[in-house]
Amino acid sequence: MDNITITQMTSNDIAKVKELENEQDINILSENAMREDLSNPNYVYLIAKNGQEPIGYIAISKVIDTIDILSIVVKKNYQKQGVATLLLQYILQKMDARKVMLEVRKSNIPAQKLYEKLGFQNISIRKKYYPDNLEDAFIYEKII
Repeated sequence: MDNITITQMTSNDIAKVKELENEQDINILSENAMREDLSNPNYVYLIAKNGQEPIGYIAISKVIDTIDILSIVVKKNYQKQGVATLLLQYILQKMDARKVMLEVRKSNIPAQKLYEKLGFQNISIRKKYYPDNLEDAFIYEKII
């Protein structure tokens, strides 16, 4: 994992990021929404690459001193190798914020364990949050 770089995502990366999502049968944001977000200063998309290969990304919105993590996706064959941790640590260390928040599926125990390991706390629940199956979401928060 020494060859991983994290950089600002550009519109040239969108197709590869959508491939990452499609590989896992998820569709968080459309290509058009990503393109619009990239031109909005309140949104930041970071991409993790192994050499030139995109292996993960994180999307956030930032309003004043609060970051909301919108999505974090890691390519299947790179999961459980620290890529998500690197992306989250980058956000926590490099972004000027007082608080970071996110939602996570109630069934996504590995993600919950990762967030808790990084100091996030489960503060609430959003009932029937996910439109694909009406699964509840836990709301996690970290005060920096």
